[in-house]
Amino acid sequence: MTNSTTGSHEGVLFFLLTSVSECCVTPYSLLGLTSVVSYLGLGLLNLTKFYLGGYTAVQNDNVMHRGVTEGVTLLLLALQTGLLDMQALQRTFLLSIILFIVVTSTLQSMIEITDPIILALGASRNRYSLTPGPGGCLETGTV
Repeated sequence: MTNSTTGSHEGVLFFLLTSVSECCVTPYSLLGLTSVVSYLGLGLLNLTKFYLGGYTAVQNDNVMHRGVTEGVTLLLLALQTGLLDMQALQRTFLLSIILFIVVTSTLQSMIEITDPIILALGASRNRYSLTPGPGGCLETGTV
């Protein structure tokens, strides 16, 4: 990748983070951002369940994987660090750190969803018995 392409991607990312940080100036907008992050987490976790187990896995609702953890994490970190009282550039930097922690929490929840399936693959004798739903990449062990 050239430096100009990398610089343009960094500019877009900075513009996106600045826009999001400008949207969380008041407590009400912070609650709105919390609900958006919570629903995005719920969508990602449901997509993971659907990919691994099909439609029936999405119907079996687990209280732990509803995206609430990500929203509450964002809200608590924003309130503890004083995100609402900062200037725009400081808020952008702090929000990037908070969103990094939220993404890490989402990935941990995705690992908790996939862990039983991965462990069951090692215990099964028939390697075709636990193929993922729409993808099917793990059925032969090759990509």
